[in-house]
This record gives sequence, structure tokens and C-alpha cells, in this order.
Amino acid sequence: LRATLQGQRPRRHSQAGDSDGRPAAILPGRAGALGAILAAFLTACAPGYGTGATLLSQFDWTDDAEDHGGFSAIEVDDGGEHFTALTDRGKIVEGQFSRGADGHVTGIDAGDLRPLVNRVGNVLKERPWPDSEGLSRDSQGRFYISFEGRRPKVWRYASLDGAAHALPRPGEFLALTRNRALESVGVDQEDRVWTVVEDAEGDAYVTWIFENGAWQSGPSIPTDDGYAAVEIDFDDQGRLYLLERALRGVLGFQTRIRRFDLPGLQAESLLESQTGQFDNIEGMSVWRDATGRLRITTISDDNFFFFQKTQIVELALDD
Repeated sequence: LRATLQGQRPRRHSQAGDSDGRPAAILPGRAGALGAILAAFLTACAPGYGTGATLLSQFDWTDDAEDHGGFSAIEVDDGGEHFTALTDRGKIVEGQFSRGADGHVTGIDAGDLRPLVNRVGNVLKERPWPDSEGLSRDSQGRFYISFEGRRPKVWRYASLDGAAHALPRPGEFLALTRNRALESVGVDQEDRVWTVVEDAEGDAYVTWIFENGAWQSGPSIPTDDGYAAVEIDFDDQGRLYLLERALRGVLGFQTRIRRFDLPGLQAESLLESQTGQFDNIEGMSVWRDATGRLRITTISDDNFFFFQKTQIVELALDD
């Protein structure tokens, strides 16, 4: 499936056309052999899109604020206008997307980043990093945030400006590898809270589900090829979406999004990017636009490095 990328930098217009990855010509002799190798390499590295999945837009979000960056999660309201984003330094920001006629992102109008507070109302300290990673919302409008640091946990916020309520923490959470633990949190159609351990155990991810006041072991989600689980979400039909990331050395990051039917976990691949095609994509939100079409919005964590970007990448799905 060929996809058209449409996007703009703030106040600067830019577009990138699609490409099928084929070299312009194959030359005879040694050059021809090199061309054949190049063609095979480009074909192998070409991004894959699932049936009915289209890459709609890629937008670089820049801001002069010193604390802009480090985004680890995003939650987008149905309609695609309002969003809430979370940084790994325990800060939250709300904003509005501007969109073109075909729905692609053309601009962002966001408020100031503001710090979360803990269970007793004190602002989260920036050092050591709070390591706030996952963000999701239930049917009552309450937000859930996962933290992976030294003591992995999930907190619930009735209001993002109010104090946190800590969900019980099973002993198994404390045994997880530091900085490779609860990277994701999602809420399903029954308001059950899910989290996925970032690193797989063998060929599957461990999941946990919070229901009726307690965590219980969830289904194992199969994986391969060196990926790590970085976000989970659900659509209004109860299907599970898993965002995965792999660092391929100096070549950069590779992103994969898969969708699973429950309870059977039948997998459908929606996206497998080229290595280096996107930045460090960590956050994901599934929502419906005004026409009822499913969308996926993702956000990247630039780690506050000058050579990385905060990117908003969106897919449109044909259900």
C-alpha cells in the first residue's frame, strides 16, 4: 500500500511526496549488481502498512519553551481537535490541533506545560525524573498515568490539576527492570486498566489488568524482532492496539503498530516503519474523526536532544 505523507512545520509549509522505493535505473555490469543490491535493500526496508491503513500526516512540533520535549504519551479526544500530552518529567500540556481539509495536522496551539502533583498534592520533583510514561482516560474522564522508574506504579487522577490516587502495587512490579517496566497504560471498554511490561519475556509481553480493586495477570502478547512495548490503547469496538519501538543502532528507530482482537489475540499489522523513518515514537491515541473514521495519533520523545524531534504522526484506518 502506498501512502501519501502530508505535513507542515509550524508557520512553514512543507510536503513530502510518496515513494515506492525503486531505484531510477539499473546499470549494466558492476553498477548493475550494485543497483540490484540497492533495490533489494530498499524493498526490504520499505515501510509496511496494513490493509486499510494510510499514513495521513507527519508534523514536527517545535516550541521555544525550555521544558518543551520528552513527550511520552498523548490522548486525543474524538473529533481530533483537543489533545493532552505527557512528558517523562511529570508534566502535562493541553492543546488544539489545526487541520487541513483532508484532516492532516497543520498546526498546534498549546498551553504551558504544568507539573503533576503526587498523592498529597506536592509537585513531582524533576530530579530524579518522575519517569511518567503512559497516559489513558476512562469513561468517567479520569486519567491514568504509568510510571516506570525505581518503583513502577500506576496513578489515577480525577483531575490532572488535582492529587493522585495510587492504584495498589503488586510485588511483581517492584521486580521489574528499571527504565524497562510500565511504559504503557490503557483503558478498555469495560474501564479495566491495562499495562504492558516494556521488555518481553522470551517471545511475549507480560500484561496486567486492574479490575475490581486488584491487579491480575493478563494475556501474553506475542512479539519478535527486538521490539519493545511502549503504549497500548483500545478502540470503541474493544480491539487492543499495541505500539512497539526498536532501536536499530546508528540507523535510528523502527516503529510498529499492531491491532489485536480480544480475547483470541488475532493480530493485524497496521504499520511497520522503515528504520529511521520516524523519531522515537512513544505515545499513541486511537480516536474517531467527525466522519466516524478511525485515526491513530502518535507522538515522539526527543529526549531533549538537539538532533531529535517531537513528531506527531497520524494514521487513518478503514476500520
